[in-house]
Amino acid sequence: MQTVTIDHTSLLIGDRIAGEVLRYAAHLDATRSVDDVTIRAIDPDGREVSFLLPLGGWVPLVAEHSDSTLPEPLNEDALEYIEDRMADFAQYAEVRPAEPQPAE
Repeated sequence: MQTVTIDHTSLLIGDRIAGEVLRYAAHLDATRSVDDVTIRAIDPDGREVSFLLPLGGWVPLVAEHSDSTLPEPLNEDALEYIEDRMADFAQYAEVRPAEPQPAE
């Protein structure tokens, strides 16, 4: 499990979703893009919650290892969404502008 801190709020999420969210956030920052993802997490009171996580260069996001023994919330839909969006970005990254032609 990972503790994710967003604007003074700490929530527990699974290791895999934490890694993917950080990777996606870094990619969004590098491409000057923004997005949001709905994530299932465990709040400080131990309740499972859903929250909309805004992502982009302006959103400070920190994840750190947690020793929690609580079961990880399921985030398959969020993982699928992030993987699909990253695949979309990869597809567009392969398109390159044509080389400039010399003037005649």
